Amino acid sequence: MARCSACEHYALLRMRNASFQHAKYWSWVVLHCLGMAHGDQIPDFKRIYLHYRNLIIEGRISPGDRLPTAKAMAQEWGVSDATTRRAMSMLKDEGLTTATTKAGTIVSRSSMSFGGNIANGSVVRQMASTFGEGTETVYTFAGYAEAGADVADALGVVRGSEVIRRDRQRLRGGEPVTMSTSWHPADHAYSFPRLLVPENFDRGLKAVEEATGHTIGALRERVAASLATQEQASFFGLEVPAAVLLKEHLWLDEAGDPFCFGQGVHRPHEWSDYEVVVNDA
Repeated sequence: MARCSACEHYALLRMRNASFQHAKYWSWVVLHCLGMAHGDQIPDFKRIYLHYRNLIIEGRISPGDRLPTAKAMAQEWGVSDATTRRAMSMLKDEGLTTATTKAGTIVSRSSMSFGGNIANGSVVRQMASTFGEGTETVYTFAGYAEAGADVADALGVVRGSEVIRRDRQRLRGGEPVTMSTSWHPADHAYSFPRLLVPENFDRGLKAVEEATGHTIGALRERVAASLATQEQASFFGLEVPAAVLLKEHLWLDEAGDPFCFGQGVHRPHEWSDYEVVVNDA
């Protein structure tokens, strides 16, 4: 399914520049347009979720602020209470909101604003990940693919839209250390065609930044331990049951728009080290 980049770009511009009240209207108009244009009507719960998620990650709703009740939200949007409760549950599951007994649903203190600088008024200028000496990266696929539900939500596109997929493995002494996939908006390939080639390129995302004209402004990371699937256990040569580490990274540009989404699986007892360079804003 082809991605309508023009209407998505229009949506981002309108929602980013609109007032709080008008943001809801424009998010409905453009998401409705996207759904109709692509033959895939976006459900009410998802457009409500995306609306409040956008307000939170851009900092227009601050940590500690209270969200409307499910009933009030249902009246405002003209939907059922069950629909708004589902949208609020998605915000909670993502860690953006917290349900309290007295105050109701509030924006989590741990939620991040992606509208500007991060790290307490400082800017992360560089973040590098290393798995130690003796590792090599092997790319097994690079090209266009359809966005599943998780990728579509992360990149802010319609499910089934065309995105860039890059699969890779990290090996040490021939043994797998990680298996991971990175996802990019499809239009990044126009500025940086090497994203469609299954090989490593110098300076990683920095090269993509320069080619696309976007600057990374924030990173959101999720980490969870999990039992390995049969496929993962076979890949790492593990006997089930075995634990693995799951990681997700969402890079956003300085405007708060998704830049790159990564998903990875790490074998047990394997450290991944990060070096972050932070400069004053």
